Amino acid sequence: MVVNAVLNNNTSDDYVDGIRDRLNQVLDGAILTPARVADEAGINASRLSQWRMGKYKGDNLGTAKAIERWLDTYEARQEAQSELPAGPAFVLTDTANRVMNAIGYAHHAGDIVLIYGGAGVGKTETIKQYVSEHSGVCLVTFTPAHNTMRAALNSIAHCVGVQVRRETNFTFDLICDAMKRRKGLLIIDEAQHVNANTLDTIRAIHDRTGCGIVYSGNELVYTNLTGGDRAAYLDRLSSRVGMRLPIKKATARDARQLAEAWGITDGEVHKLLADIAGKPGGLRGVTKVVKLAHMFRGGDALGAKHIRAAFNQLNGVAA
Repeated sequence: MVVNAVLNNNTSDDYVDGIRDRLNQVLDGAILTPARVADEAGINASRLSQWRMGKYKGDNLGTAKAIERWLDTYEARQEAQSELPAGPAFVLTDTANRVMNAIGYAHHAGDIVLIYGGAGVGKTETIKQYVSEHSGVCLVTFTPAHNTMRAALNSIAHCVGVQVRRETNFTFDLICDAMKRRKGLLIIDEAQHVNANTLDTIRAIHDRTGCGIVYSGNELVYTNLTGGDRAAYLDRLSSRVGMRLPIKKATARDARQLAEAWGITDGEVHKLLADIAGKPGGLRGVTKVVKLAHMFRGGDALGAKHIRAAFNQLNGVAA
């Protein structure tokens, strides 16, 4: 019994040492930190540090098993990502250029701009590109969790770097002070998730500071801004909008420009991608189809059959 215990212990030690070596190799060859590994593996960072040095006094075997699961997951993810082409970082399509110009107007003229329309036309990606190229820009992306004025103002406060106060009016005042000093631009993406009162409060930031404001979202944000049956009540809000940019859907030219950025020159593929761009999801759907089509093509040149196969699989259509 003692001999078996020793053998089992040696086997356990070998296993733990092997997993430790495997983890260290991954950390040495990748842009990863032990803290990130600990978070993803669900292990305390201090425990992981001690375990890597062979100084952990607790359950070394259990820790090794947790790390092995993380390693298997990480390596599978890396393999899958290696098969997917990165693609172009950002493509200035005709529609994206219109969005970029509208944002620039709001920024430099200190005006309010409304950009609204369908999903997948490139609004958000263009906004992110503008933020990356310009200083003094605060981008806040709303979600259904921001459906109260307090939640919305708290997110704006974090973005401009001021402390949230218990009283909403104090938070508002601090935001205005920061935006006035910055002389910048406040972009609200997915603005359809907040009500007219919140949009009107954000409008008041513009009135007090003269900073530019961009509201971006779907058709609902236009309704919330113009008021529908309450148009007279919201006249002070809708009348402040200096520029409106409606974008119903991505164009065939947008799709071709995106395809060319991927290095696709086949005319038949261009036509298929233009058709996909006109469907719900727009250019976002085009990108997903092109990525999957690259996985299907193997060593062949990307062709129409790969695009059709990728589109069918993504949309649950039987081959």
